[in-house]
Amino acid sequence: MTNLKYRETLINAIEQLVDINGQVKALGINILMKSELEEIDEIFEEGDVYDFKYNHLASAQDVNVKIVADIVKNINRNISSLININNIKNNEVNFDI
Repeated sequence: MTNLKYRETLINAIEQLVDINGQVKALGINILMKSELEEIDEIFEEGDVYDFKYNHLASAQDVNVKIVADIVKNINRNISSLININNIKNNEVNFDI
């Protein structure tokens, strides 16, 4: 495999990890909305949008949400490591570094 193909494959893997991390975060938010934020969940209507942050997960009391928050944190840390180790530039990926 040439260095260029290797780099392209690596960048693709990083982009997929970013997508996966978003999905894992959404799973944690869904758990949170059915536990600690159940009252808020009932207020939201179909199609309402709210920008949940990592801190919403990390500060949860629910141990399951905390586990998901740890997974999100670990994926983020490893994505950052891959980007730094391989000197990936913002213009090489389909997300903001």
